Amino acid sequence: MTSKSEVAAPIAVTVAKACELSGFGPTSIWAFLKSGRLEPVRVPGVRRTLVSYKSLARLLSPQSDAPQPRKRGRPNKQVSDLRRYLDELSRRSLPKAAP
Repeated sequence: MTSKSEVAAPIAVTVAKACELSGFGPTSIWAFLKSGRLEPVRVPGVRRTLVSYKSLARLLSPQSDAPQPRKRGRPNKQVSDLRRYLDELSRRSLPKAAP
């Protein structure tokens, strides 16, 4: 049996408690759940998503080895335009100077 000074960490916490513990807002917590940086815990028969305490601790640790979020969507338009422009420049030959 554990003494009063040895309190075991919970298996999972609610999204509200995860917000309280981490300082992030609920939108950020849900985004972390969706991206995989936080692990969801689902209880059969209960319509509630809990947050794995272990994944929350891993996210908040200074040396976080949590998976990085996936990059979604198209690349930035300015970056792709710049790449296209540089590719075009590299394919062109410079005009020769007239004598």
